[in-house]
Amino acid sequence: MDQGSTDGVVNLIAPNVTYYVKKKENIGVASGFNFLWNMAKHMDYDFICNIGNDIDLPQNWLKEFYETYVAIDKEHQYLAIHSVEALPSQKITVNNKQYIPSDTIFGCTFFNISLLDYVGYFNTAYNPYGLEDSEYTYRCHKSGVICGYLDIGTAHHTGSPYGQDDNGEYRTMKDESLKKNAVIYGEEIENMNRLNNYYKPYV
Repeated sequence: MDQGSTDGVVNLIAPNVTYYVKKKENIGVASGFNFLWNMAKHMDYDFICNIGNDIDLPQNWLKEFYETYVAIDKEHQYLAIHSVEALPSQKITVNNKQYIPSDTIFGCTFFNISLLDYVGYFNTAYNPYGLEDSEYTYRCHKSGVICGYLDIGTAHHTGSPYGQDDNGEYRTMKDESLKKNAVIYGEEIENMNRLNNYYKPYV
C-alpha cells in the first residue's frame, strides 16, 4: 500500500508485486494495515507478513518465520523480529526451533490469518501513527497468543534519521501522534481490563 507518497516509490516496487493499493493521502498505520489484512483474508491467504519499509532483515528470515510457526504448531500465533540492541537470553525450544518470549511485538511480523478472527485488527484510534502495535500485543497476550522474537539475529534500520531530509516534518508528526496516543492507550487498556474483553474488530 502506498499512502500518498511523492518520491516515486510505487514505480520502483510495483513491477515486483502482484497487487498494490495506492491511496491519495496517508490514512494512517492502523487503517493501512487493516485494509491489507482484510484484503488478504478475503483473498483466502493463509498467512500475513508485515515488513517494515526501513528494516534490513537477515537472510532466510521468511523461511525461518514459517518453519518456526509450523514447529510450534499452535492455531493462534504472533511471531516477530525487529531491530533490538541485543536479543534476550531466555529461549524456548519447540521441535528444534527457538523463539524468545517478548512483551512487545512490532516491526516485521508473521502470523496466521486466523489471528484476525481471534484478536481482531489494529485500533484505528491511533492513526496516523504509533502504539497500535503495543495495544495489539497486549490483546494477544491477554488472549493467550504466543508472542516472541525469532532467534535469527537482529534486523537493522536503514536510511537517514527520521525528519533529517524533510525539515523535521515527519518526526514532528510522529511525536505529536505518539503524545496523543499515549492517552488513548491508557484509556483503552483500562476499558479492556474493566470489561475483560480484548477482542477488537476495528474493520
